[in-house]
Amino acid sequence: MRQGFNDYVLAMITTFDGGSYPYLLNDDYENYNGVTENLMYQGETIAKANPSGDRASHCVGLTFEVFFKAMQQRNMDAGLSPDDLNGMNFEELEEFLLTWYVAADQPASLNNLAGALELYGLGERIDDFDQAQKGDFLQFFRTNGTGHAVVFIDWIVQDETIVGLRFWSTQQSTNGIGYAEAYFNDNPQGATSGTVDRQAVYIGRVR
Repeated sequence: MRQGFNDYVLAMITTFDGGSYPYLLNDDYENYNGVTENLMYQGETIAKANPSGDRASHCVGLTFEVFFKAMQQRNMDAGLSPDDLNGMNFEELEEFLLTWYVAADQPASLNNLAGALELYGLGERIDDFDQAQKGDFLQFFRTNGTGHAVVFIDWIVQDETIVGLRFWSTQQSTNGIGYAEAYFNDNPQGATSGTVDRQAVYIGRVR
């Protein structure tokens, strides 16, 4: 049976089960890009793990790592080179990574992981919450100005209203990689409330 890409994503996240992967967010970009191990593409390092060797990660780094490894695995299963992601050379993948990390010179609506997938022809943006699927990549921003990149698991529904989401990523609240929940700031009275801006949720799906 042919696997969809989301199946590769969901299989990839299980490879982190049982390991020690602490959360670490810092600005040592020259030496650390939020991935648990060095990622190589076309003979060069595309993303660097923490030099301490502790396998730490942060959210945009971890989700990029899952995307990257899942893409490589799908290629290998199809008999293709793991160093050919949709024809991108190293420099193009670097630009893709910057957009995924919300660090590119792009408008806010594109400067996110869904925008990266669109811009580089690797996937599509999902605007309708009802169309989101387990294993999609999702980036959300909070009313306090912070954000989070995650693998989407499911919506949280109360009284037939989507009030939040369940996801897999790395975060302080789980002391590293794990499953967590977040809630929208505009939920109806009586529903659980949080800080996620419903208008600043970007869902991306790899083709």
